[in-house]
Amino acid sequence: MTIRGYLIGRKRLYSRFYALSLAIMVGSLAMASVFDKSWAYWVFAAACLAYIGALQVYKFGVRCPNCRGNIGWSNNHFGDKGFLFLRPVVYRQFCGVSLDSDMPSRVSG
Repeated sequence: MTIRGYLIGRKRLYSRFYALSLAIMVGSLAMASVFDKSWAYWVFAAACLAYIGALQVYKFGVRCPNCRGNIGWSNNHFGDKGFLFLRPVVYRQFCGVSLDSDMPSRVSG
């Protein structure tokens, strides 16, 4: 597995988590307004906290497997195709390792 594949997998995992929490927020608000369920507001509050937590983990929890440096929002550009004029990241900005190289053995094993 390459470093790029590992980082794309992390990005997909966190993206699914905050998309799920966003869907729960919308669903609980709809349930509270249509069925007049007071507990749905508590579900909404919990989903808001989960959404904010997922965004924070996405920003601060994704680390380079080589140097353990914080990657943060630059994780959005690790795909193979660029959006508009953005090209995919080729090298890590701190350690200079190519993202198409194999994972270090201490992480992948």
